[in-house]
Amino acid sequence: MYSLSDVGTVVGGTLQCGVIKPGDRLVVGPLGHGEFVPVTVASIRRFGTPSQSLRTGQSASLALSNAPKLRKGMVLVAADVQPSACLRFEADIEILYHAGAISKGFQSTVHIGNVCHTAVIESMDQECLSTNDSAHVTFRFLNRPECIRPHARFLFRESSTKGLGHVTEIHPLP
Repeated sequence: MYSLSDVGTVVGGTLQCGVIKPGDRLVVGPLGHGEFVPVTVASIRRFGTPSQSLRTGQSASLALSNAPKLRKGMVLVAADVQPSACLRFEADIEILYHAGAISKGFQSTVHIGNVCHTAVIESMDQECLSTNDSAHVTFRFLNRPECIRPHARFLFRESSTKGLGHVTEIHPLP
């Protein structure tokens, strides 16, 4: 993601589903309070060459018009999808390694798809966890809402602590 004086905001990524063409109206977000704003695809470039479309599984750079200030981890989706952002999500996790015990209040960096954000465990179905333990937990992102999908697999880490999980439920913002 970068900005060029003669083009505007340029983002890059891989299309997960559908087709995008220049002139398409999409929404980008979530912004600070979980909102999504409309943008227009001004142009598409694949491998430095202009392209008239982008299809599922293809990577490209898109020049966007009317784009707000963007950050890594945001998503660009069709306006009719009505995406939602969340601060909290539930997950089933497994601790791959931890030197001590993990309990409610444990903070770690969570990697879910394009999202990399610090989250805290707000609740869990066990008192504490250690290496090779599994649990159902509720995570809360610390700084801002994120757009994640149910059933997404993720990694979380803090220092030498490593764990895996999959999202079981998302609590969208009101």
